[in-house]
Amino acid sequence: MAVLGLTGIAVHRAGLEGGATLLPVVLTLCGGLGWALGNLCNRQARPDSPFRLMLWMSVVPPLPMLALSLALEGPEAIRASWTGLTTPTGLAAVGGLLFTVLVATLVGSGVWTWLMSRHPSSVVAPFSMLVPVVGIGSSWLVLHEPTEPAELALGALVVGGVLLGSAPARRAAAARERAVPEHRDDVTPDAAEVSPPAR
Repeated sequence: MAVLGLTGIAVHRAGLEGGATLLPVVLTLCGGLGWALGNLCNRQARPDSPFRLMLWMSVVPPLPMLALSLALEGPEAIRASWTGLTTPTGLAAVGGLLFTVLVATLVGSGVWTWLMSRHPSSVVAPFSMLVPVVGIGSSWLVLHEPTEPAELALGALVVGGVLLGSAPARRAAAARERAVPEHRDDVTPDAAEVSPPAR
């Protein structure tokens, strides 16, 4: 249901005037693939402090992104981008950057990494399909962008699919946790278990 809703949103957006072309869609899919690989790495790392792991991962991406910007745009374009920071457009860009760093990365990615390290991926991962729905809702709420009834219906289909799909996974994970006995080192074995058999 959720995949059907996301496909419907993508088709609807592509049909609008100025809709998405092939390259942005491919780049978006590549971003989703990169996120999936990152989730697998987070799951395998099992860090003691997921927040610290996320901070260290945030140190690396600016370096290749700067190299790409230098190669594709050149140093002059980078230098010129600093001159307009005090304009309304520049301040809006700085606000968007702060939101990306503080809210999306520190809060959002930190909470996501924490959830992935403590819960089965089958329980957590389906909620990533809510990202487009939250994005559409945020653009309507904050930027007052018009949202058509078709997108509302498709968004509700995504939410319903995620909730229906995650409920069995949560029940199965809870059943597995109940089936595995808790290991405790501070419990001494029963005296009857360690005493030698009577002769």
